[in-house]
Amino acid sequence: MTYDWRRKGGSGKEKSAGKSVRAYQIYYQGRPYALIPKEGIDTLLAHKLLKRQHTVELIEDFQTQAQRQGVGIKLLRSKDGGKTMLMRVEGPEPKAAPV
Repeated sequence: MTYDWRRKGGSGKEKSAGKSVRAYQIYYQGRPYALIPKEGIDTLLAHKLLKRQHTVELIEDFQTQAQRQGVGIKLLRSKDGGKTMLMRVEGPEPKAAPV
């Protein structure tokens, strides 16, 4: 699946150049929630916002915990109007590596 990471207001090559992202399914409360790139998974793990289990699942209060730790989470919807969302995660480097 390909999503557009471009920011609004770009110009020239930046505006016309797309970026393909390989994404993985992430779950919340046992249900598919969004797709997320590997870098996002690493950030969420480092900030202890994911449960380690068979599926990649967000913790119950992930939004509150993310805000407390300065981790930004944005959900992007595809242009085709589908239900699938892509989760973009931005945040500070964790103080300790994920275990």
